[in-house]
Amino acid sequence: MCRRTFADIFFTKNKLQEYLFIFQVIARECMTYLVCQLPNSDSHSMPVVLKEVRSISDRYPAALPDLIGEISKYSHSAPASARAIIMQLKELCAKM
Repeated sequence: MCRRTFADIFFTKNKLQEYLFIFQVIARECMTYLVCQLPNSDSHSMPVVLKEVRSISDRYPAALPDLIGEISKYSHSAPASARAIIMQLKELCAKM
């Protein structure tokens, strides 16, 4: 029979919270890197970069509000597919 003490459960919960925090930090760094690549991207690669940002923000939405202003700067020069993704990101950010 497996008997877990309160201390075991508490320790496990704290470890999971630490891992979640670490993953959120990594997600924020990845999104920041991707957003920094937007000025260098062409009309074909910009939607791909933005899709990656969207996929990370779907999992870790807390990282998005800090970057949405920078992402929005590229909506006027972006192709239609990229503008659609930017609108999705803005909507996701507005829900938060």
